[in-house]
Amino acid sequence: MTTTTNLGIDLIETNQTQKEVTANAATTALEAALTDAVEIAVEDGSNAVTDADFRDGVALVLTDGGVTAAFDVVLPGLKGIKAVINTTGEDATIACASAAPGAEESTIPAGTTAIVYCDGTQVWQLTAGLSAAVEAFTDLPDAPSSYSGEGGKLLAVNSGETAIEFVAAPYDIGTFVAGSPEADEVVLRFVATRAFTLPAGLSGSQVKAGTAAAAATDFDVKKGASSVGTISFAASGDTATFTMASATSFTAGDILSIVAPSTPDATLADISFTLAGTRD
Repeated sequence: MTTTTNLGIDLIETNQTQKEVTANAATTALEAALTDAVEIAVEDGSNAVTDADFRDGVALVLTDGGVTAAFDVVLPGLKGIKAVINTTGEDATIACASAAPGAEESTIPAGTTAIVYCDGTQVWQLTAGLSAAVEAFTDLPDAPSSYSGEGGKLLAVNSGETAIEFVAAPYDIGTFVAGSPEADEVVLRFVATRAFTLPAGLSGSQVKAGTAAAAATDFDVKKGASSVGTISFAASGDTATFTMASATSFTAGDILSIVAPSTPDATLADISFTLAGTRD
């Protein structure tokens, strides 16, 4: 009886009796080829896949039959698309028995799945190796590997635009002073409702005046009663610079304040303060 080249399915002959027997068998074989999975117990070295195993399922499941190193799986000289599921702890190289020297092969890392196409002489990998089991966000290859120490942080794309990472949540604090501040005026008094940190040098903060200072003017930044930094306007300047020797952390109930100088500049006016912190 004549069969198909790759799946080996019997074809109906001319004037054949009981054609339904052949047709039903062909349909059953085709369904298996499109839906079933065949387990292949692999060992070290080269592992040949039989014609029958290649034809009997759309997926080849590579199980550990005693592998201790990377191994080869050799497909028969038949055509077909297969999902190859490497459940072993070693990398698998998928090749074709009819391959000429230098023919295309596929490498499927341990614990991953790939879809390959065998054209009877070469094996082409159609997908990159996919993790066989992703049970948590941290299993993804371009995500952080652990949640430890990252409580309360946000996810963001990294600076290289290649992956995601945990970053501290912004915690910005602002105020505005209309007109010119008075001597020793407390222009900001902020009671923390949760833990946050102001970075060294008050990096990222912005303080600007509507009217520039005539002379150099410094505002004191305090944590409670202690001075922790300085906000400085240069003569004729309307944009401040900052001094803070080290990062300063606040907990709920701590007071952050900004205090005007004892001898304020009479020209400096309409000041917007925004301090850039991060939530702890």
